[in-house]
Amino acid sequence: MENLLAVPKLGLTALYFVLQNIRPCLHRAALVIVIGSLIGMLGSLADSTFNAWGGIILVLLYATFAVSWHRYSLIPAARNQTGFPFSLGMREVKYGLFALIASMLLVFIFLFLLASLPQEIALVVTLILMLLPACVLVFFYPAIALDQPLRFQLFVRRGVEYSFSIVLAFLLWLLLSGALIGATAALSLIIGSILSGFAGVVIMALCLSVIFSLTLAVWVSTATFLYYNVIGLREYQEFSEAD
Repeated sequence: MENLLAVPKLGLTALYFVLQNIRPCLHRAALVIVIGSLIGMLGSLADSTFNAWGGIILVLLYATFAVSWHRYSLIPAARNQTGFPFSLGMREVKYGLFALIASMLLVFIFLFLLASLPQEIALVVTLILMLLPACVLVFFYPAIALDQPLRFQLFVRRGVEYSFSIVLAFLLWLLLSGALIGATAALSLIIGSILSGFAGVVIMALCLSVIFSLTLAVWVSTATFLYYNVIGLREYQEFSEAD
């Protein structure tokens, strides 16, 4: 039972951490929020090709924010960064490509199953098949963001060991995210209907980008704290020199 609740407890710690640091969180997510809102607004008017490319751009943009927040969650020196906290180096590129490949793999598996199964069943089977790989990936993302070695065998062992706890924490995170996004969408629709149709689209896109960035920050901090507790970090001096 203790092992089962380990990651949900870290999730609560992460939620408290994000709420405590909501201003720097939104500061780091500002560019993503603005561009994400624009893509969301244009996506409602554009074709499927634009939406596909927009999705790819969003994955890469959110990767830069995720890397920044991984480091902010664990490295004190990263919290003292001045100026606009946007960085696009090899660390962010590797993280973004990793996230993009994982997302495309998920889509490809779903489309493959969709060829022979009803849509609802294909979606459920895809999610089941991706559960264990997702538990392992939870350790890869912080490792990339924190410049740690990718220890594949150790990540697999820890992913299997904490799989039920990670899945439970992820389900709780989905419930929280879904509730917040649903409430934000409903409120945005009400406000937008009072103003105008276009205002509703703008308000909804902006609010959803903010809420998604905050909920993503909670999951990123959860994964970071889990990595620190279970895998550990190399000497801190290397971090302070690298930053």
